[in-house]
Amino acid sequence: MRAAYSEPGLERERERRRGSVPGRSRVLDESDKARRTGGDGHIHDLTIGYNVHGRDYVLDLRLNRDLIPKSYFERYQHNGQHVVNRPTGKDVELCQYQGRLRGLADSWAAISTCHGIR
Repeated sequence: MRAAYSEPGLERERERRRGSVPGRSRVLDESDKARRTGGDGHIHDLTIGYNVHGRDYVLDLRLNRDLIPKSYFERYQHNGQHVVNRPTGKDVELCQYQGRLRGLADSWAAISTCHGIR
């Protein structure tokens, strides 16, 4: 599987990497990463290419910022006291993406990158 980042020239990068080892992904340096993520550490738009049984597939994905609704809360007890926590998307590390399989109408995809892409 290869990971790339949506931008002009993506197709050129994909063609250049066509012979790369499966499982390899492009690594961004810190300044490049901050520019593409808005500084929050997560890439907003992600394109992943992979090959299954000799056929290439491409997933076009976007970070799921709507994963935690505004009404979400956690209720628990700590030292005998009831605690209510209302985390927002800024309080939680979001690493879930959703999108489509390029070229297939009505397709959908959802992946987690919390532990990397394998």
